[in-house]
Amino acid sequence: MDRHCTLLTGLLAVVFAGMLAAGCSKPSYLDVRYALPPSSQALSGMKAALDIRDQRSTTEIFAGDAKKEFEYFTGIFSLSLDRGGASHVAGTYDLPMLFKEAFRQRLTAMGVEVVSEASENVPRVEIVLHRFLIEGAGRKWIADVAYEARLLVEGRTRATQAVSGKAERFKIMGHRGAEKVIGEIFTDSVNKFDLSKLLDKAGM
Repeated sequence: MDRHCTLLTGLLAVVFAGMLAAGCSKPSYLDVRYALPPSSQALSGMKAALDIRDQRSTTEIFAGDAKKEFEYFTGIFSLSLDRGGASHVAGTYDLPMLFKEAFRQRLTAMGVEVVSEASENVPRVEIVLHRFLIEGAGRKWIADVAYEARLLVEGRTRATQAVSGKAERFKIMGHRGAEKVIGEIFTDSVNKFDLSKLLDKAGM
């Protein structure tokens, strides 16, 4: 009996050590989970081009303690799409392309057909990134995202929407807490985008 208990204790110790190592290992990429809102098809039949402009004042993504936690980060994000609890990986992207794919999914959920080029009858949605920062501060992870959405018709800006958001989360083992908080603020920020209001502002 004692021998069995010793073996079981040893096995549990090995399993726990493996979990601890996995949780504390420093990742080379960041997993971002984007939860899409229910499909509305409110703008079914509309076409729009989509462009992303990176105008951040700094290309640094991590600040404070997060710099050490993500010191091996390669600049690549894995995007997971969550629809009603069902999730799948859409692909891996750099930061501008991460936003482009998320906004493409957002527009598609509204019924918009995303095309490669704008034209006289096809407006352009332009997302201008101003801030994307993950900070480790004491016992917290802090995520900060800001962008401006622009609606352009024949190359002229007709309407804009400024979006920003910040979220905090207590640190848990390893980098998973940072991934969770950035997924939450990323989802909230992208889903605040309101193309219908931009069209109304532009008189379209």
